[in-house]
Amino acid sequence: MTNCLVHLIIALILIKKTQPLQTLLLHFSNHVFFTSFCKRKSSQASAREKQKGKQKVTARPKTNQGFAFDDKPLWNHVKVINVATSGGGNRIWSCNYCSKVVTDSYTKVKGHLLKIPSSGVEDCKIILDAVFDAIKREHAQAETRKAQQELNAKNKAAYVSLPEGSDLAHRKKRKGMAPQGPLPDAFNATQRDVADKEAARMFFANGLPFNFARPPYFRQYSFTLANSRLVSYRPPTYDRLRTTLLSQQKEHVNKLLQPFKDTWRKKGVSVCSDGWSDRQRKQLINIMAASVGGAMFIKAIDSSGNTKDAKYVGSLFMEAIKQIGEEHVVQIVTDNATNYKAAGLSIETKFPHIFWTPCVVHSLNLASKNICDPGAKSPHYAQCKWIVDLVSKVNDIRNFVLNHSMAIYIFNQYSDLKLLSVAETRFASSIIMAKRIVAVRSSLEKMVMDANWKVYRVGGTLWLKIKLEM
Repeated sequence: MTNCLVHLIIALILIKKTQPLQTLLLHFSNHVFFTSFCKRKSSQASAREKQKGKQKVTARPKTNQGFAFDDKPLWNHVKVINVATSGGGNRIWSCNYCSKVVTDSYTKVKGHLLKIPSSGVEDCKIILDAVFDAIKREHAQAETRKAQQELNAKNKAAYVSLPEGSDLAHRKKRKGMAPQGPLPDAFNATQRDVADKEAARMFFANGLPFNFARPPYFRQYSFTLANSRLVSYRPPTYDRLRTTLLSQQKEHVNKLLQPFKDTWRKKGVSVCSDGWSDRQRKQLINIMAASVGGAMFIKAIDSSGNTKDAKYVGSLFMEAIKQIGEEHVVQIVTDNATNYKAAGLSIETKFPHIFWTPCVVHSLNLASKNICDPGAKSPHYAQCKWIVDLVSKVNDIRNFVLNHSMAIYIFNQYSDLKLLSVAETRFASSIIMAKRIVAVRSSLEKMVMDANWKVYRVGGTLWLKIKLEM
């Protein structure tokens, strides 16, 4: 109010007294308006400068795109002064606790506040232990959420959508099955179709054989899920399957086998053994226990790298006898190989009540081998020579068809049965192969009379004459 009076006095002195009062008041009002306008403009400019400076101080980096939370929460514990001239994610920032000024990225912020060794920045010396623990928990929670979100995004990207269409509506109804009506089908068809496609993709993606759907355990597992109210159920993990669940199942099977073991005390038990090779060519020896209650697998020993002489095989039998109980064992059944026979005789010497018995099937196989492949010096070679010639022709036919792609292609067009590749160790392998050749005789005859067979004879080299005179 005092300033206004001063302005009024100055105006009265400068302006002539002859001017009217209205002109005097007009000059006064214009002067006051101009002064207030200048002050207002000056204050607005000052406010803009302050706001601009304020934005520079609090310009922390934004949250990464795709995260619904603050993935770098430690920026909130420093004051970002400006963007570094070096570019990238570098900022000029100062610590809120020790006021240390650093020019670098978020990595240095973590190293400074979390006191990470060898991080290239000095640790914060003033931060309190309680604040340090809170910052550490905040950082750990953000990292956990970020890792989970990245994993979910990866799983979503790797997920392949299900095929469209459904075959449920076109399935034929079984005889005697009552119609369910349109209402249940309308509510369940879509869900059942999605479940079937998920199960089918599990088979296709992992190379599971289709026979896996036939055992009762797969169907029982599906029925359990369908008829239960397990909200957000997750299948067992890889580690749980191979540890906890496997141990529980093994213990359960041992309980189920206990009735078999109880019969050993009353009727005794026979220890059976046989050697074989798996797909990795490992030399394995199986040991089983057979009694009136049934046969039971005991264990399999990998004998690769060991000489399977009588001493080594005998030691395996001794361990099995002690595991079962020597008072329960009546006999040991093996093949007629020299090492097994010697091991069996050593067991008889140590345990007089245990007998060694040669395998009957192996004995019959040896007898059939002497008939189908007798030695030239054998006394019955002349009587069995026609069998030797027959087995040779059978092997020639089989080897020729299986070793030539065009021959097996033409053969498969006329025969639903396949030519067997019987292992030499298989019992009566020659007899089994001869029976199969007789079964597919008509298909072999059609094969050599096929039009493509003539082209094959001209284009290829036929080194074998096929005779079907049987």
